[in-house]
Amino acid sequence: MSNALTVLLGWVEEARAPDATAESTAYALRIIEQRARMARTLARHAIGDESEDVEVTFASAVMEVVESLRVEAGKRKVMLKVASNASRATVYGASDISQIATNLLLNALAFA
Repeated sequence: MSNALTVLLGWVEEARAPDATAESTAYALRIIEQRARMARTLARHAIGDESEDVEVTFASAVMEVVESLRVEAGKRKVMLKVASNASRATVYGASDISQIATNLLLNALAFA
């Protein structure tokens, strides 16, 4: 849950930046909303909710995480890039994949 909040707070800072444009603020708010929904799903899973997860491509799940971590990576002067041939591979459990990828990347950024 801490990692989910770290991502949210990074984008809140981005939206409040003095040089933020209306477009960049709107983008930040979309990421905040998306990641808040994921945090809610994570919290619900933690208390035993077995809600059905949707099927997504693996590449889109990973790209979503990478984009959501752009602010945290920028703070550490790191550029995240995804190179994948698995764009057609589909997975269930997108929220689980997202959480795993978020945790791995935030841990990597902490040591970058």
